[in-house]
Amino acid sequence: MHSESISSLLDKMDGLLGRIGPGSGKQVLDLLLLMDEVNARIEEQEGRGAALLAEKTQFARVQVNLKENAALILREFGGFAGLQAERARHNVAGNAWWWRLEQVVADTRRSLVLRVLRIFGVVALVTSVLAGIYLLFLQPDPVDIARMEAREKAQAVVREGNLGEALLIIDEGLKLAEDDPQLLILRGVLLEKLGKMDEAERAFGKAQLLVEEPANYHFARAEAYLGFDWVDEAVDAAEQGVADNPESANGFLVLGQCLQTQGDVERARQAFQEAIRLADLSGEAEIAAQASVLMAYLPQESEPDLQVP
Repeated sequence: MHSESISSLLDKMDGLLGRIGPGSGKQVLDLLLLMDEVNARIEEQEGRGAALLAEKTQFARVQVNLKENAALILREFGGFAGLQAERARHNVAGNAWWWRLEQVVADTRRSLVLRVLRIFGVVALVTSVLAGIYLLFLQPDPVDIARMEAREKAQAVVREGNLGEALLIIDEGLKLAEDDPQLLILRGVLLEKLGKMDEAERAFGKAQLLVEEPANYHFARAEAYLGFDWVDEAVDAAEQGVADNPESANGFLVLGQCLQTQGDVERARQAFQEAIRLADLSGEAEIAAQASVLMAYLPQESEPDLQVP
């Protein structure tokens, strides 16, 4: 490589960064090896008194780009295990952070979560103020009020074991919002638990007709089960939803919440990661932020040994 200039090597690195994608495992390895080469060449020539202003500026830009693509590069190595295996095969310098991309990804995720938590704190305060103003000076939709009050009251009495009373509460809500799919689904899951399967199927069938996307019906059903703490049924419904629409970021967010409540930490983490990936692709920043925050509260796996071989 010494026959090539530092600028030429940096141009190669820019090209490799632009081609990162599925199946680019060899390219990402070449990229890290070029990082080693350029870093060593710059240190060597600076030691001889060279200024290298243009090269160092370009190298800094490449490093920023590398950090921004750290998650993609790590994936192409096959995750931490794959990168660790390559790290063991090469004489990695102590300051070569690019061989420790799992740390870069973890640091980026922690920063995102902290930023989201700060935003959520402000949003929660503003939302509470706006909610008060809304209730005081505006006229809330009676359907929204009926749905919210019926759901919250029903959830409270179900936790006390009063399924029959919860059903009466939902039926009262349906008098004001007879075509509300969420209340119909709540009615269906209560009837199901009471063993009234024919009535439950009628409630579910009416709700399905009112919900445009079949997958969204399953996600709403999962949230209904989860609100009553019927976790296994919630997981089953969420899994049906993502099977119907595997491109739904919100669906994987719901599935992650169900699995998290069930205690299946690893599958919950995978669901949240998929929610983030899909939300990034579809531009649904709020879902990505929610999934990131929820994933941050999952029990952490044991930290990998980060010592360089």
